[in-house]
Amino acid sequence: MRRRLKIACDKVLGLEEHRGALDDAIKETNAILETFAALLGIAQVESRARRERFTDLDLSEIAGSVIDAYETVAEDHGQNLEVHIESDVRIRGDKDLLTQLLTNFVENAIRHCATGTRIVLSLNKDTGRPRLDIADTPALAFPRKKGQMVLDRFYRVEQSITTPGSGLGLAPVTAVADLHDASLELATISPA
Repeated sequence: MRRRLKIACDKVLGLEEHRGALDDAIKETNAILETFAALLGIAQVESRARRERFTDLDLSEIAGSVIDAYETVAEDHGQNLEVHIESDVRIRGDKDLLTQLLTNFVENAIRHCATGTRIVLSLNKDTGRPRLDIADTPALAFPRKKGQMVLDRFYRVEQSITTPGSGLGLAPVTAVADLHDASLELATISPA
């Protein structure tokens, strides 16, 4: 950003070119601020201070509200959002963070999957513990060995390198899951 601004200052540019350079700088500044805010949010979650806000929650209700918000978005992208939510799946946790976790997963699936993709969200009590699965088919095209790497900070699959973003996509999800003593595992589903 500094280099771009320096070039804009040093060159003899017209008013429109200067405006364009300033607009680009503002967009880049916003992206930097968003990344910084996300990193601060992850650090706060990792400090485990948010555990003080834990209450008994209905995870089924949270999942349902996230799905309601994104069903039309998936349709607009030509994707099928399939939902299987068992009622009254209870958990002790932070409602805002769990909503963020679900939102982040669903948004990533919609953003990175092609038209015609089937995105499946299921929630049930697996051996007495809540189990949440979000899967897509056809699965995202990244090597299986690198699958878990998408949960790391700043890791970006090759296909998304040219898209805007910092690569923090699923890192906050990992932090929220850890805070709730949950584990994350990426897997693929078979076509229906």
